Amino acid sequence: MNALVLSCLAWMLNLAPPGETPPAPSLPPAPPEIGRLLASPAGAHRIVAGMTGGIGSPLGFGGIEIGYDLTKQIQVAAGIGMGWGGVQGAVTGRWRWWARNEFFGFVGTGFSAGEVRDDPESHPGGEMFAIRPGWYWNLEMGFGWRLASGVVLAWTAGMGTLLNQQDAQCIENCMQTSWGGSVAYTPEKANFLDATPYGSLFLGYAF
Repeated sequence: MNALVLSCLAWMLNLAPPGETPPAPSLPPAPPEIGRLLASPAGAHRIVAGMTGGIGSPLGFGGIEIGYDLTKQIQVAAGIGMGWGGVQGAVTGRWRWWARNEFFGFVGTGFSAGEVRDDPESHPGGEMFAIRPGWYWNLEMGFGWRLASGVVLAWTAGMGTLLNQQDAQCIENCMQTSWGGSVAYTPEKANFLDATPYGSLFLGYAF
């Protein structure tokens, strides 16, 4: 009789009969926004490839960049693009921190190289100077989104420091004629900024 009463009470209370382990409680499903975050390719997908465009950026006016996630926070990237002086290349390392809804911020540093030219209008004789190649050390910061679909969108602002300004050489209008008719190599010097700000936009896909 006692066993029958205990069994009825266990059934009414949805408990296991005496001597058995009660079943583990079921957890409610995660809210949709949390589900999207857990399904984000931020951790599962390590390769990001896309196009970048900017002003004075390490990849010039536009280029292609491929990044690889060493961890969810650390990314290394390399790219190639076109600038005023021709082909440019860059390598960059970035540290990212993630927020809800796949939003991330980052800081980065790296090096870029490509032909650098100054403005002929800054010289009275129209001379143009170039560094082939010019090497830059870049510092940058930015923010973006990596959606669960894999689409990545990011904005970057940075500063590039020219490392080898002493390698500048005249490439146009280098010989000047004096009032007396003699021809000599221009006494003008290159006019490059030690540091140049830049901005860029990246649109790509993680896979």
